[in-house]
Amino acid sequence: MKAPERNAIGRVIRFAGIKADYSDWFVGIRQNGVVIGLEFDHPEGAKFVMRELYENGVWAIFSTLDPRVLQFKPGLLMEPELCHDVLDRLETAVGRARHAAARAVATQ
Repeated sequence: MKAPERNAIGRVIRFAGIKADYSDWFVGIRQNGVVIGLEFDHPEGAKFVMRELYENGVWAIFSTLDPRVLQFKPGLLMEPELCHDVLDRLETAVGRARHAAARAVATQ
């Protein structure tokens, strides 16, 4: 049982680190059970992140109630290596999505 606890704690720390690195864009983390909501500072920010994640092999979906929020549902039984890989992909996607959203705003 120690490995899942370590993964969960590590995942929380990693989410917080990504949020800190992109604090102007990635503004909130919510969690209800195993569903994690990642909130972005754009009216449809989660759509940009969702697109980038999908292009990098990770499925997540924006909340239809609040398209600023990405519903991230990581598997409970993920091996530590896969968890680390998915979080690497998330970090890349958040950075790319921030640039894509800025370009979209600039062209309006």
